Amino acid sequence: MMSPTTLIFDLDGTLIDSALVVADILNEMRVERGMSPLDIASYRLWSSLGGTTLVGNALGIDPAQAADRVVEFRRRYHLRPTPAESLFPTTRQTLTALAAKDYTMAICSNKPASLCAKVLRETDLADYFDVVIGGDTLPRSKPDPAPLQHALAELGVPSDAALMIGDSSVDQRTAAAANVRFVFFTPGYDDGVDRKQAFRTIDQLSELETVLV
Repeated sequence: MMSPTTLIFDLDGTLIDSALVVADILNEMRVERGMSPLDIASYRLWSSLGGTTLVGNALGIDPAQAADRVVEFRRRYHLRPTPAESLFPTTRQTLTALAAKDYTMAICSNKPASLCAKVLRETDLADYFDVVIGGDTLPRSKPDPAPLQHALAELGVPSDAALMIGDSSVDQRTAAAANVRFVFFTPGYDDGVDRKQAFRTIDQLSELETVLV
């Protein structure tokens, strides 16, 4: 097994606790519709399910009928600044240390690519990543392996030279389908990750440095 040279990160629930902003926006939309706000735990539970399901669940509508609401949610998201405190602890320090050791890094997210770019820019993380794959970069999104495989192809590295770091079963299934080792980040939005099948489990991002030794 090759030592990893490339690290592919999920974004929401792995580098960024986006539930802080998501809850704010969707609760605003709920109140405008005469509904009471939901607690942030609900948004963390739904965050790995994709934007359509997230918005549908939040507004109590069939996700199949939520297209217009998803557009509205994303419009508001583009206008909402990403707070510095949404970074998980040790994120910046870890990425800086990994970049200094010449690891190649990329993002593979189900968030639309334009929103990925916005969040990375506003948190000053954009320069760490050579490739950013969003949920709309390809016709298929995670857990289909195509976005992860596309990231690897863009970087020119084989699957056995990479690790995928994520927080959900969606990330785990994506990695397995692409034959990439999966590192489970526990503080995120765990929706039923099979820890026994993970290559490693970490409780904070700084532990990646020990995984890579």
